[in-house]
Amino acid sequence: MDLSFRQFESTVYWGVSLEGVTLTGSTFKNCTFVKVCFRDAYIPEASFENCLMLGCEFTGAMMQKDCLLDTAFLGQAKVEDVLMENCSGCKASLLEVRFLRAQLKGCDLTAAVLRDSRFERCILHTVNLRGADMRRTKFSYCEFFHIEDEEVLFYGKKPWCPTTW
Repeated sequence: MDLSFRQFESTVYWGVSLEGVTLTGSTFKNCTFVKVCFRDAYIPEASFENCLMLGCEFTGAMMQKDCLLDTAFLGQAKVEDVLMENCSGCKASLLEVRFLRAQLKGCDLTAAVLRDSRFERCILHTVNLRGADMRRTKFSYCEFFHIEDEEVLFYGKKPWCPTTW
């Protein structure tokens, strides 16, 4: 299904399957997504402004070319085998999100809240984490390259090696 370049505002999606859907350039403003499946969705240049997303699944989704999650709230989501390239999540709240084998390349997560999230077998390349709140975030078997991490708030030591940024 192709829902490219559409605009959605103040809409509630509950238990909907958007599996394999194309959302190129679509705009979602003040929408609520509860247990929505975005499996294998193609989501470049889409915008989720002030959206609430709870328990959603993004397995195999491609979020490329300036996909905007700025100010979005993503809670208890599953982000597995996802490519996020040049995405922006400035001031986004990503709470209890499980990233598994995800690739984040050129993403901007300035001042984002990533509390209680898990990154497993992920690659983070040229990711801006300046001012991010990463308390109780766990990293397992991840690779880090060129991370911008000024004023990151987290407990314990940085999970990435100082020689890679």
